[in-house]
Amino acid sequence: MHELALVEEILKACQQAAASHRMRRVTAVHITVGELAACQDALRFAWEACRGRFPPLEEARLEIQEVPARWACPHCGTQYPEPLPRCPGCSAGHPRLESGLELRMDYLEGDGSP
Repeated sequence: MHELALVEEILKACQQAAASHRMRRVTAVHITVGELAACQDALRFAWEACRGRFPPLEEARLEIQEVPARWACPHCGTQYPEPLPRCPGCSAGHPRLESGLELRMDYLEGDGSP
């Protein structure tokens, strides 16, 4: 379950961002996660288990935007949603993964300094 380590790193980055923006309470963290990067349910479970150890994120909810996996043919550019051995457009092999492995923190919501 690598999601626990991912969530701890996200929480550390959020904690640093909140401190640099003098946020006294974070109410939400928005992230983008590729379909193949992590399991959303495991991320949410790890978030609930860990957030209490990272002030001011103790009550922050996790908002996840998922990016679907997409493959593309390196020869003709045809895109498709699953890894096929041959391109449905030109029958070339070796599809290229275009999206689905993203993991980034987008922004925080919360209250500013007192």
